[in-house]
Formats: sequence, C-alpha cells, structure tokens
Amino acid sequence: MSIYSLTYFSNKQEMRLNITQDEYDGLIQAREIDHSQFIIENKYQILLENYAELEEELLRFSLNLTLRTSDPWDTLRDAIPLFDRRVLNFLSSARMYIDQIPSDIGGASRNSEFVKERFLKSLSAQYDNSLAYRVCEALRNYTQHKDLPVHRVSHGWRHEQGNTKNVVINHSGLNLDIAKLKADGKFKASTLEELEKQGDKHDLKKYLREYMHSLGLVHIDLRKELDSEGEWAVGLIRQLIDRVKKIPTADPDTFIYLSVPGDNGAIEWKGTLSTNRYDKRKLLETETSRPPILMRVQLSSE
Repeated sequence: MSIYSLTYFSNKQEMRLNITQDEYDGLIQAREIDHSQFIIENKYQILLENYAELEEELLRFSLNLTLRTSDPWDTLRDAIPLFDRRVLNFLSSARMYIDQIPSDIGGASRNSEFVKERFLKSLSAQYDNSLAYRVCEALRNYTQHKDLPVHRVSHGWRHEQGNTKNVVINHSGLNLDIAKLKADGKFKASTLEELEKQGDKHDLKKYLREYMHSLGLVHIDLRKELDSEGEWAVGLIRQLIDRVKKIPTADPDTFIYLSVPGDNGAIEWKGTLSTNRYDKRKLLETETSRPPILMRVQLSSE
C-alpha cells in the first residue's frame, strides 16, 4: 500500500487517494517549479511597477507646472528629493531582479543551469550593447557608495518639427551633472568617459527608459526559456486534481493536499494542489507581453 496520498474532502470528511512515489516526487517538483516561476514573475512586476511610478510622477509633475503659477525655481528644486526616491526605488528593484533571479531559476526548471546561463548571457549582451544599461548600472553603484542620482530637475516647452496644429509640448527632465560625477570620483570611469563623448547635457529619464526596455527584453527571453517547464508542472498538477474530482463522492470545491505519514503516524500535509499561481502568472504575462518602449513612445492625452 502506498504511503503517499492526496487528501481531499467528501461531505466535509477527510478522505485519501493513494498515489505512487513517482507521482509524489513529480508533484513535489512540479509545485516547486510552479512556485518559483510565480516568484520570478512577481519580481519582474515589482520592477515594472517601480518604473511605472517614476513615469507617473514625471507626468504628474509636468501637469502641475502647467496648471499652477507657483515659483517654478522653488518647484524644480523641491522636486529633487521626490525624484531621487523614485529613481532609487527603480534602480534598487532592478538590482534585486538581476541579483535574485539566477537563484530563483534553480527551482523554476529541471534544466536550471542551462536556463541560468542563458539568462546571464542575455544580461551581459544588454550591458555590452546599451550605453543606457551601463549608465544605470554605474549610477546604482554610485548611489550606493556616494550620492543621490538626480542632480537637477528641469521643465520646459517646445514645438515639434512639422507640427501643423501648433501644439506645444510640455516636458520635464532629470538631469545628470557630468562635472559633479567626475569630481566625486565614484562613478565608473569608462562609462563616464562614454557619457562625456555624448556631450555635457544628459537627461537621466532617457537612460532609465532604455534600461527598463533592456530588462524587459531579458525577462521575455526568460519566459520563453521557462515556458515548457511551467506547462509540464501545471499539466501534472491538473492531472492529479482531475483524478480527485472524478471521484463521485468528492466535494466539488474540495481543497486537495499532498500528504505523507509523519514520524508519529499522523498525516503531514506537504502543500495544496492548485493552479491558482499558474493562472495569476499567465495573466501577468499576458498584460506585460512586450517590453516597455517609452524611449520611443511619447505619452499624450490628446
């Protein structure tokens, strides 16, 4: 008789369906894969939400300056701590994503070393190919060891070329002071040299946007690498759930627990069988199926 079972409820009474050791071992692995992939997706969503809050703050700031007649210089100066906080939150969540995902991949695939290697290569490729990626990585290190990221907040108006409607564009910027970075001596020298070659005026938000786009590309590639493993895991979980639900006496909405006998003879529950995490993850993937492209898209309420 098998010592492994699925505990379910019939007329609110605990019942058990025996399963094989192979099925038990498979379910343990499937649940870990399902859980790990859900964690990976949540960490990307945290990164994306911190980025969205930064963009929302920029839009709100521009709107307020358009509507109100307060001293613009005081407003610009007082906004620096607000944008420091938003940029720091975004850069910190980006570092969290980059540092923690390789470990999370360990539980997200039966071929985790290969997937981890592909993920790290994808990050390296983005670093090599994107100045914005290198700038944001250097800026995060700079904020950790030396100073805050936003040196000045700017605001202005401009006409777009070929604008037949005579519409004025209201814009705000987060400025990097190259001279200050150079004097501080804590910003990565090679990246600072690259910035200097681009001129002396740099709007940080453009670099942040491209950085988020690069991380979005990395994450979408990771989803593709993990997709078949996630489908295998949920397929096995569904198979065992269906086996219980086909029992005529099982309660229609019963919870199903993976269980084994404990040391004292009592049943130990090893976790529930459910597709809830998978369903939530797939919804998040659908909602964010492409990387953010705000470095090439201008938001407008027109």
